[in-house]
Amino acid sequence: MSSRSAASDHSSDHGRCIPATYGRRGDRAHVARYPHAQQRILPENATQARIVPRSVILHTAVDGPGPTDLAAYFGRSDIKAESTFYVTLTGTVVQMMDTTTEADANGTADKWAISVETEDDSARRGSDILPWTRAQLDALTELVDWCCRTHGIPRVRCTSGRLPGAAGIGYHSQPMRERFDGTAHNPWTAYQGKTCPGHARVGQYPNLVTRVAAMAAPPPNPKDDDDMTPAQEAKIDNLARAVADLTARVDALAVGPTYQGHATGGVVPTVERIARHLGA
Repeated sequence: MSSRSAASDHSSDHGRCIPATYGRRGDRAHVARYPHAQQRILPENATQARIVPRSVILHTAVDGPGPTDLAAYFGRSDIKAESTFYVTLTGTVVQMMDTTTEADANGTADKWAISVETEDDSARRGSDILPWTRAQLDALTELVDWCCRTHGIPRVRCTSGRLPGAAGIGYHSQPMRERFDGTAHNPWTAYQGKTCPGHARVGQYPNLVTRVAAMAAPPPNPKDDDDMTPAQEAKIDNLARAVADLTARVDALAVGPTYQGHATGGVVPTVERIARHLGA
């Protein structure tokens, strides 16, 4: 998370969450909603700046044991951070901000990044944060794939803390861990030394990027190769009939006549007999 933890916060305060029917900010329509997410849109969605997404940045929520209502946490008036999405341990995806609206979770990358918080039920130390579950990995793969397809985000690892190298798929502590731009400073957070999303999840990150990249081009459908229009089928049928007619006409020319007293029986047998005779 960017600036505050949701640790042990199970508040049922839903008062500041706007229902899914909310769809406009002023006179500008918002349509950047993931169709497989629960919509828990925050009021900041109506006041934050518009962005053109170029990155997806992965986080861990540092939440306490048990189910955590992150939308309610971010919806509190004393919390000054947001996230675009939240993925639970069971793979449920919750959307809290439009993907084209700035969510304050990524430092300088807020101006171009979609943020994805993930449930962990873990302690604060990066070494204690649990790996993403299989359900989380599957949900993250599908979610990030949708973000890339919808917004043209490259299906590659981020290679810089700034654009254009920051375009792609990254994780919150990546600039510091991978020494982007020749410095250990992490522009994606005000808290240096951050390990988000945790050691185990950083280890899973390359495979997640590989899975998303593999979804870029769907496998060809063999059925598509066999599909023909009626006009194409008619042309092939006509060609087959023409070949059969030509074969019959040529073959008929060789039936009846003999070669050196032997019935030829057709074009191919005739050629074979002539070849044998010449070779004798």
